[in-house]
Amino acid sequence: MQSNRSTTSKDQQASLQPTSEPADVCVIGHVTKDRVITPDLDQIMPGGTAYYCSMALCRLGARVCLVTKLSAKDQTLLAKLRTTNLQIICKDSPTTTSFENIYPDNIEHRQQRVIDIAAPITLRDVKSAKASIYHLGTLTATDICVDVIEHLSQRGMLAMDIQGVLRTVHNFQVRPQDWRHKNRILPWIDILKADEAEAQTISGQPNIERAAQQLGSYGIGEIIVTRSRRGSLIYANQQFYHIPNCPVLQPVDSTGCGDTFMAGYLYKRSKGADFLTAGKFAAATAALKMERAGPFDGTSQDVNKRLQMLENSTKS
Repeated sequence: MQSNRSTTSKDQQASLQPTSEPADVCVIGHVTKDRVITPDLDQIMPGGTAYYCSMALCRLGARVCLVTKLSAKDQTLLAKLRTTNLQIICKDSPTTTSFENIYPDNIEHRQQRVIDIAAPITLRDVKSAKASIYHLGTLTATDICVDVIEHLSQRGMLAMDIQGVLRTVHNFQVRPQDWRHKNRILPWIDILKADEAEAQTISGQPNIERAAQQLGSYGIGEIIVTRSRRGSLIYANQQFYHIPNCPVLQPVDSTGCGDTFMAGYLYKRSKGADFLTAGKFAAATAALKMERAGPFDGTSQDVNKRLQMLENSTKS
């Protein structure tokens, strides 16, 4: 996968496992402190796009760099990340982004409260990161400074999960909003992921295909719209690719499934897969994640086996 932007020189990677090689994907965003409450569970665990996406990418076999920011007292949130070969750039923040996620009776329906928000990620924080693809995993509209996004767009492919910039926090509650910076920033993005409601919000189009086309008009090369049990839609090269839903054998935990989907997609695209192949792989990766609590802990071989099972079942 090639970028239509020129790359610049990159600094030596500062990480827990130093390397002179650039990562396949650098995930940028806040690792969060999440309290998850279900009828059978009440516990504190790490979370956020940065956590779920980078963990899945590592498990799939990608070279991954993570840039995050949290309070020194919450360093234990990175414990599982540190057991991988992930390159971690962690900067101090007075606070750690903290969420309360309540699933009263259905793992696909979440009630969410925002308890605290970490300091924004700045240009200084990303200076030493090196990667072919930079993935922006925002959770709120203030997570990543605008000049960081502009800077990274000149260093490699730029992917983005749109969810965070469409969120405002009022009285601890997440409220949807349009993005006031979209006309400035969307033209810098190469790969954009949104769920159905987010795509409708930012495009102003109720029809999903028209929403994808509207987003594509900003110059974004690849638009991914996830639609839960109805699969997903990819709009690229002025064509639509409909990705079927991958069945989940026994749903256990839906937290981070969208982030895991994006990890699967970026992994396959970084290896040169076409849009349809990458989309199907992403759907299977997310399905396997939903069958286990916590981040994706399978392998690319596990994903391929699930895809083969599906192919065989459709032939029989």
